[in-house]
Amino acid sequence: MRDNILYSLKHRPVRDPEYDAASRAEWTFQLSEAKRTDSTTLDINADWIDHEAAGAADPEALETRILETLATVDLEEVIFELGLRNALDPQAHPGIAERVLQAREAMRKRLGLPGIQELVERFDPDRYNRNATLAENLLFGTPVGRTFDVENLGSNAFVREVLEETGLAPDVLEMGRKLAETMVELFSGLAPGHEFFDRFSFVRQDDLPALKILLARAADTSLDTLEGAERDALFVLPFKLIPARHRLGLIDEAFEARVLQARHRFAETLPDSMRDAIEFFDPTRYNRAASLQDNVLFGKIAAGQADAGARIGALLRLVLDELSLRPLVVRVGLEYQVGVGGSRLSPPDRQKIAIARALIKRPVLMVLDQAAGVLDPSAQKRMVESLLAARKGLGVFWALSRLDLADRFDQVLVLDHGRVAGFGTHESMNAEGGALRRLVDAG
Repeated sequence: MRDNILYSLKHRPVRDPEYDAASRAEWTFQLSEAKRTDSTTLDINADWIDHEAAGAADPEALETRILETLATVDLEEVIFELGLRNALDPQAHPGIAERVLQAREAMRKRLGLPGIQELVERFDPDRYNRNATLAENLLFGTPVGRTFDVENLGSNAFVREVLEETGLAPDVLEMGRKLAETMVELFSGLAPGHEFFDRFSFVRQDDLPALKILLARAADTSLDTLEGAERDALFVLPFKLIPARHRLGLIDEAFEARVLQARHRFAETLPDSMRDAIEFFDPTRYNRAASLQDNVLFGKIAAGQADAGARIGALLRLVLDELSLRPLVVRVGLEYQVGVGGSRLSPPDRQKIAIARALIKRPVLMVLDQAAGVLDPSAQKRMVESLLAARKGLGVFWALSRLDLADRFDQVLVLDHGRVAGFGTHESMNAEGGALRRLVDAG
């Protein structure tokens, strides 16, 4: 997200990087190779950001400019939400782990209030969290790397050993079969890209045909005959199950009790070589692999509770604002990976980023061609008013998609079928017989 906003400030290297001896030698070699092949000799590792163009004296001032720009284009709240869902590296932000733990304690106190405590199910080493996945309940922690990633749990030898020892393996496999049958029944007829796949499915749409064949084979023989990748394909599905959310009735209290046994077995017998592959949930420690929201809540928002997400979200904002942590959360959100062409963002948010990119370099004249057209009417109005306020004293030329926004501008140019139909103040263009009035009357 940050790179997209600052893209307009990167035209050439403005500050050379600092290399140690080894890195300098590598760069010297790369430079010689670039010259031999007639390639660019500009250093990609240099600082390309033109702080002066943004009106910032240093990186800290640039961060302030970014935050101001986000507020102008109505993106700050979106970035804040992304920051809550991202993990934060405490080494990159010294002292932040302690401040997040302060927020956790403040949140714990508030969650003890009547009418609030049922909105979050906190992590407890001796209780099954029905708002967390089976994987989270078994590991009682957050994976670091891919060793215990949910997609790999079905084939992880140590996890399989723990499940075999606690008698859970056959039940997990059978549960996987039932989930596969449910997924095939519910989702086979949906159109490609249907939102239900992201919200409720345990499998990708492309995997459904193979899953049908696998279920047919299991029906003809038995689950015990499945081996390798076929067995893993069913075994992994239950690890994504959240009882309170999916409500499929596959996890009962007896199963939960055995998962708790497996949880303790997992922690007690985890090999030293795998200790760095997981961050266990601990109320006294910051979890470097978990999201900021999970670190502060130390639990999961309860599904099925009316407005739980909105109420807890408001409480989170209150706590973080009290501890002056909101700017930091926004900065974490700026590290969000937007995907190829911004595919992980909505069209309105992509458009807002494009406007922010132009705005941050403070052009003398800013030209926008229906730039707010993808926004809803109220968002368009906020965007126009906010941007004009931020650009006061500077030029803005805006081809509007809505006539009712023209009164915000000093001068109005009316085009009719590509020809100039009028030019002047909004009052003169909207007066009886004026060009705007003629367009409105003509529909």
